[in-house]
Amino acid sequence: MLRTRIDATAPETIHVDPDLLQNEVLGNLVSNALRYTPANGEIRVSVCREEETVVFEVSDTGPGVPEEQRPHIFEKYYEGGRARFMGAGLGLAVARGVVDAHGGRIALEDADGRGATFRVYLPLSEPTGARGARVPEPEGRV
Repeated sequence: MLRTRIDATAPETIHVDPDLLQNEVLGNLVSNALRYTPANGEIRVSVCREEETVVFEVSDTGPGVPEEQRPHIFEKYYEGGRARFMGAGLGLAVARGVVDAHGGRIALEDADGRGATFRVYLPLSEPTGARGARVPEPEGRV
């Protein structure tokens, strides 16, 4: 089950590249949640405002991320030993690059085997130098 919630505090507009945010950040997070959440599980996507920051949250009721893998999940090509799900290992690295380029940050909170929650924090104001900023392409990306 996929649930969405837009908090009343969520801003109507933010200074981001909408395609990059939708496809490379939220798309990757939701895709991973769908991949790792069992059929009877739940995925929640929400957005709210915290002071001068907009916070997007994607949580799931999947197996979570083992503690020893958490420091590495945003690295390029890191698959975390989950060979049954084939991927290039770039999704979270690309998401982090996009968020960083927008002056924000991305973080994982894990509930020790009861799912994972990823939070994306983006500034409401346009970051200094953001105009014309280019998100670097990860190596090996076509």
